[in-house]
Amino acid sequence: MKLFVERILLWASNPSKGLRTVPLSTDRISVITGDSKTGKSSLTWIIDYCLGSGKCAIPVGPIRSAVEWFGLKLLLPNTQMVVARRNPGMQQQTSDFYWEEGIEVVPPERPEKNARVEDFVNRMNQIGFLPSLDFTEEA
Repeated sequence: MKLFVERILLWASNPSKGLRTVPLSTDRISVITGDSKTGKSSLTWIIDYCLGSGKCAIPVGPIRSAVEWFGLKLLLPNTQMVVARRNPGMQQQTSDFYWEEGIEVVPPERPEKNARVEDFVNRMNQIGFLPSLDFTEEA
């Protein structure tokens, strides 16, 4: 399965500040540089969290206090997706998840919960031809 992160999306806690994006190249490797403690590593944790991680590892600090929703615009063969998760605040995660899929998807002005993380993960497994595995224990 080919999957490209076209851009990282950050919706500010203050709605008047709108949407900020971090564009990434889809035809070559993107290299992100900058001074120490400027948020480069946070981008990796944002991608992890938006792709369904059970725990938000985005460091508590400036980015967590300034952003209400973290998101991604994904490019896949024959489809695009915008996924976003609400900032969990002081919790490990939140179930507030936004997901839109289509031929051409535009990030919303402000995401609203419309999906479940589990359904998105199942869809990604389906696209990647991975089986749905049930890890629950039988009584």
